[in-house]
Amino acid sequence: MLCLDHVFENGSRDRRMGRGQGVKFLQALKVEGWPPDIQILCYNCNTAKSRLGKCPHQDAAVSTRPLALVNARSAESLGQAPDRTRVA
Repeated sequence: MLCLDHVFENGSRDRRMGRGQGVKFLQALKVEGWPPDIQILCYNCNTAKSRLGKCPHQDAAVSTRPLALVNARSAESLGQAPDRTRVA
């Protein structure tokens, strides 16, 4: 299971600014061009980051990909046309 993570732990600020939650939050991210302050983490890594302050894989050489690229590749794997207007 994958989760969206606020890189700088500023989720409450985003909610106050009106980015919303759930589908509204995803729509806001898409409109904003998949900003770099949001990353995709697995549930375990997201929980560990929240509780322990870092992902257990943080010390390992883990590649990170921009959210826009992940979105485009996910759409392709599902046989959907990706939204290439936001992919760099």
